[in-house]
Amino acid sequence: MKKYALCLLAALLSAGAAQAQEWPNKPLRMIVPFMAGGGPERVIRSITNGLGQQLGQPVVVDYKAGAGGNIGASELARAGGDGYTWMVGPESVVTINPYVYKRLGFEVKDVPAATLVGGLAHVLVCKPALGVKSVAELVSLAKTKPLVYATGGAGTAAHVAMEMFLEAASLNMTHVPYKGPLAAAQDLLAGHVDCSFVVESTVAEFVKTNKLNGLAVSTKVRSTVLPNLPTMQESGFKDYDVTVYTVIFGAAKVPANIQAKFDAALKVVSASAEVREAIQQSGLIPVWSNSEVAQQEMQRQSQRFGTILKRLNMTLD
Repeated sequence: MKKYALCLLAALLSAGAAQAQEWPNKPLRMIVPFMAGGGPERVIRSITNGLGQQLGQPVVVDYKAGAGGNIGASELARAGGDGYTWMVGPESVVTINPYVYKRLGFEVKDVPAATLVGGLAHVLVCKPALGVKSVAELVSLAKTKPLVYATGGAGTAAHVAMEMFLEAASLNMTHVPYKGPLAAAQDLLAGHVDCSFVVESTVAEFVKTNKLNGLAVSTKVRSTVLPNLPTMQESGFKDYDVTVYTVIFGAAKVPANIQAKFDAALKVVSASAEVREAIQQSGLIPVWSNSEVAQQEMQRQSQRFGTILKRLNMTLD
């Protein structure tokens, strides 16, 4: 009986190893935790197409919008670690949401970062009527009169970006949250609010056509889309950096050999002309990494953003 049990165990282990070695033998799913068209669509499609070619199986995009990305992340956490379900989305799901939402619906440890894809810049913009064209001018004006700033929502990366600026400059402004960055930009254009940090892709054309005054970008390096704008660091805030990463997340307990095969495929895909062009056109700063580096960066970002979010003491359902 003991011999039979040992044989059975060996057979099961052998079967499991063989199955892992054969991965993938069916289509993969890439969860996107926002609505179609709500993110760097071209980048996502180029990555999934490239992964499909490298892995020999199609990668199906599955939109799971809602709750700031929590619904998509919850879906990923429930998928298990067989290597067939992944997610591409904003880092805020694991670096901001845990400080803001009362109920995440998942544990951060269950959705580890597999790779950083690119860094997204926010642009500090003001309505032209305000008459400021630099960060220094905005700081001077804000010390003499009350100003109102908009964001695409409380607890978003734009909210964190503005609060980090206000703290560094020892300023106070009134916050008006909107339902998304486009709504915030529209009220800026209408002159109802004074300034905002807005995702670059949303306001780039408004800055280029002088419908909004662009003052600086939130990232450590200048934007390729708006190269004439200085960084916040160049504007006198030497430690300022709000680079919001687009990240590919995996489920916890993905076997090491599957993770290695996925990483190898991603490395090839990241170097492809299609993906490089898509990232450049979207305004992302390419920052491909392995899973270890990605997870370390998510921990660092979480600590940085958490300091501001704990001070703001906000909660969302």
